[in-house]
Amino acid sequence: MEELKVSSDISPDDIEVLVLFHERFKILWENYQDLLKSGFSLNGSYSKSSNGVISADFCRINHFRMKGLFVDFRFFYAQKEQTHFYTVCNKILTKNIADERFRKLIKANTTDWKEAGMTLGWHGYAADDLLNYWFNGEFFHLDSDKKPKIKEMLQVMDSDAVMHILGEVIYTRMLAIRNICVVSKPLIANKQFVLLPKEYA
Repeated sequence: MEELKVSSDISPDDIEVLVLFHERFKILWENYQDLLKSGFSLNGSYSKSSNGVISADFCRINHFRMKGLFVDFRFFYAQKEQTHFYTVCNKILTKNIADERFRKLIKANTTDWKEAGMTLGWHGYAADDLLNYWFNGEFFHLDSDKKPKIKEMLQVMDSDAVMHILGEVIYTRMLAIRNICVVSKPLIANKQFVLLPKEYA
């Protein structure tokens, strides 16, 4: 990979955020690998019942175990977190690296993040809506405003399908996080350059 010098030195505070970004991703990735051992799988196909409810019978997973994955993912999803994905991509990396090829890489990964989720056509919910309703209305904040949306969603798909679809969304977003970790790895070693993969050179 090509080494690209930063356009302006990244501050020590932002370097600390990047270090935390890498550390948190390592934990998230290990959590996901353990989840696979627990029976979670991206293989299989969804089905619809006679009344149109989507189910994921091919993959039964404990909802409490899935919540463990969601807890580690929140560090990249919650907007107030230092390691929020868009914050790291836009306010640290894009801000300090002007090379258009690198910015194209960042754009590709933020687009992958935004478009995560393979089953939108089946259930009609964007990834961020799924995460918002379940994270804020069920798992972490119990926001009463989100409860009607969750009830509405469960008329379209059962709770096992929701867990699996959320897992798919998070996995796709994990790949984007991993890409950012790869190209920003020199920065966490206090080297003021990033890596550019061959496909963007």
